[in-house]
Amino acid sequence: MPGLFDATIENLREISPTSFGCVPAAFGMLAAALERDADLRQKFFRNMRALGYGGALLPQPIWERMQCVSVQEIGEQLPFGTGWGMTETTATGVAVYWNTERTGLLGLPLPGVTLKLVPSGDRLELRIKGPHIMSGYYKAEALNAAAFDEEGYFRTGDAVRWADQKRPLEGLEFAGRMAEDFKLLSGTWVQASLVRRDLVEALQPHVSDAVICAPDHPWLGALVWLAGPDDPRARVSLAEKLDKFNHARQGSADTIARLLILKDPPSAEAGEITDKRSINQRLVMQRRANEVELLYAHRIDSRIIEPAGTSLQAQIKAPA
Repeated sequence: MPGLFDATIENLREISPTSFGCVPAAFGMLAAALERDADLRQKFFRNMRALGYGGALLPQPIWERMQCVSVQEIGEQLPFGTGWGMTETTATGVAVYWNTERTGLLGLPLPGVTLKLVPSGDRLELRIKGPHIMSGYYKAEALNAAAFDEEGYFRTGDAVRWADQKRPLEGLEFAGRMAEDFKLLSGTWVQASLVRRDLVEALQPHVSDAVICAPDHPWLGALVWLAGPDDPRARVSLAEKLDKFNHARQGSADTIARLLILKDPPSAEAGEITDKRSINQRLVMQRRANEVELLYAHRIDSRIIEPAGTSLQAQIKAPA
């Protein structure tokens, strides 16, 4: 988090590690620090051999900024990949273990791991089996009955797609957390985790994370945490980037009518940050119900940002 990440920066300056892995939000702050601090840049890359991210999807622009400072300092890009796993799968099971030029990939199963891909609409539900999978939840038979299918595969609740259906060796890409999907008032399904990924990427470098809102409303809004100062220049840029984001997409389930800037950082103590350091979308909406209400209110709050130009929210007829 802003301010608290300064200690991590100083540790990296002192230790010069051989590898570094963290959540996407940290890489945004790290990239900014490396770009402005030549001493940190030299010490960070002195022994560095590989970078990795996890817990959430890394926006492509942040990946590119990290590689840019890598080339600037050591003359080459570093391996910069990720993987997929859960507490129930001993943290891993699928990984990108080859060099790639893009984010969003989960990779392929590790040795000894078997995946089962079950069609679910236009996506594939990911199920997994292997020696690393938990035997079950402690004293929770009802949970265990629902956790495993008839062939013993663990139901992960995550969805995937092939990066290239004709070339499976290109790997799987993340297609959303099925439990985060919800319906708009129109009955249209929203793949919230994918919309969030694309929105955070589109709003770089201003936004560190976002929560897509909200079930049973006629249009989508988003609560956002800023990566930098909340000033007029940043707000103008956000409005322009949001307008561009919406023009590249179609429909109420894929476009964002309003942003609301959150003042307080996500609270790990309250459970807004998961053990993987990603944002618990549903809990944030529950705990910040007042801000969700402001997002959808007829009277526009001072923290609201709408797309530049014609208001998409007005076109969709926001409720009074």
